[in-house]
Amino acid sequence: MKIFIKVAFLIIISTLASHKAFAEPTVQESIIGLYVAYYNRAPDQGGLNHWNNVATANGNSAVLLSISEQFMNHPKFEEDYPSSLSTIGFVTKIYQNMLNRAPDTEGLNFWVTVLDNGLPKSKFIVTYVNDVLSYTGTDPAGIISTRMFSNKTNVGEYYVDTLGVASNGEPGTLAYSRSIDALACVTEHLTTVDSAKALIANYLTTEEPIENSCVPSGTSSIAGVVKESITNHALPGVQVKLYYNELFLTEISTDSTGTYSFENLQAGPGYSLILIKADYLSEDYNSIEIQADEIKYLETILQINNQYAGVGNITGSIRNALDGNGVSDLKVDIRKGINTRIGAIIKTVITKYNGTYDIANLQAGNYTGEISGTGYQTNYFTIIVLGGITNEEQNGVVNPVLVSGEMRIVLSWGTNPYDLDSHLTGPTSNNSSDKFHVYFYEPTSTYINLDRDDVSSYGPETTTVQQQFEGLYRYSIHDYTNGDSSSSNALANSRAQVKVYNNNGLIAEFNVPNQAGTLWTVFEMRDSQITPVNNMTYLNDISAFRATGNRLKNNDTDAYLLKKLPSKLN
Repeated sequence: MKIFIKVAFLIIISTLASHKAFAEPTVQESIIGLYVAYYNRAPDQGGLNHWNNVATANGNSAVLLSISEQFMNHPKFEEDYPSSLSTIGFVTKIYQNMLNRAPDTEGLNFWVTVLDNGLPKSKFIVTYVNDVLSYTGTDPAGIISTRMFSNKTNVGEYYVDTLGVASNGEPGTLAYSRSIDALACVTEHLTTVDSAKALIANYLTTEEPIENSCVPSGTSSIAGVVKESITNHALPGVQVKLYYNELFLTEISTDSTGTYSFENLQAGPGYSLILIKADYLSEDYNSIEIQADEIKYLETILQINNQYAGVGNITGSIRNALDGNGVSDLKVDIRKGINTRIGAIIKTVITKYNGTYDIANLQAGNYTGEISGTGYQTNYFTIIVLGGITNEEQNGVVNPVLVSGEMRIVLSWGTNPYDLDSHLTGPTSNNSSDKFHVYFYEPTSTYINLDRDDVSSYGPETTTVQQQFEGLYRYSIHDYTNGDSSSSNALANSRAQVKVYNNNGLIAEFNVPNQAGTLWTVFEMRDSQITPVNNMTYLNDISAFRATGNRLKNNDTDAYLLKKLPSKLN
């Protein structure tokens, strides 16, 4: 019977593969596999030692069937597999436990048939466990199944070895719930094994429950670019590691253009990155939050060559978003890493009468400055320290407190191009088809004001919305300096950043995508709902402002509003 079942299993997992092989698992691997198959949990030390001793005393792996039968005699089996459960339900549950998926139709029909014809459930589980663990063929479906199940048994073994007697516990105890949580996120990917092991290691530091914050597949992405801090050239071959709530998920390397992208992520906060490259200082990027269906573009990361390691100095200024003037008596707290908004403060400085500040003797690396002061909303900006030199223009922007109902959009960027322009369009009255267009030539409309048009690099360029009408608003950035170009990358290289505030503080932020274009359509807004767009195009593309997906009910476009823009007087 076992030979027949094994051959049938091979047929089930693939009708395409021409060569299949088996490597017999160890008895301990099979025992751990039974824990996973029956209950999708890691074993406890007492139970695993007991069953290993039973197998050793009997001298061969045939005892596995006896062990499986005794699993079925435990009260937990009747709880999880009541007599009312159909054969289809039973097979489906075993597949879910072992492979995180429902059975394919052919596999389900086969196992239901042989079980209904008298194959004991205990023998079915032993057979299926060993066949999945021992598969060494070339069919992709079989490979994925084996990797998935092997990863779970690997983590199960690590759970026992790491926790020892602390792994022991009956259903309802903390140890038992942890044995389930430890496997909850394990898939065929080895990175999930690392994450699970990190979680188990954390069990050693607390007696409290720890939620396994695994990330189910989603439709969101994180993307960005890494550049050399001195030359500003793309930096390929950077190892970028992705974490979720401090658990390692996966890693990739930047391509020849310095770009990286993590896809199929679930929306929400809690993501972070660590960037590693030989001969360069490692960097952290923290507090990353993504929306559903969003490609979250991160700010350009400037990685520092080891020749600029050591201690360096910085200078900069903190300017008012409304008028660009320096603001004195503001506190700037410095933390290590990019976008690090909580944690240890390395240094604190108070801005001088003209908003300037300077800090000496910081170790080389990227830092986050947190700006706070009476009458202003807390804001954050990135600082880079290079060993052996004083790095200037480490500038930040601070936004005056808003009243309820107001919104403010602040654009800032780097040295080049020297002139980026913001463009805000929207309805002139509730649900009106007539649109206002606020930009440098028409800086006001009803309840809208372009507070500052910056023409000499850095920004801030600021727009305040005192009150919204019902309807769609759209915010875009145009590279005025290179406005006639159809090949410019200057906007992508500008490190442009848009931040949106209301009376409660920062509510959205956007970084320019690493894509060619002179027109960045940043976001759309209805009421308080801000929807990322992040499209890059050239101004001569009439579809540049056309909404995508369900954002507009009609075919309106704003591109014509930017045709034949008036010249600026220098």
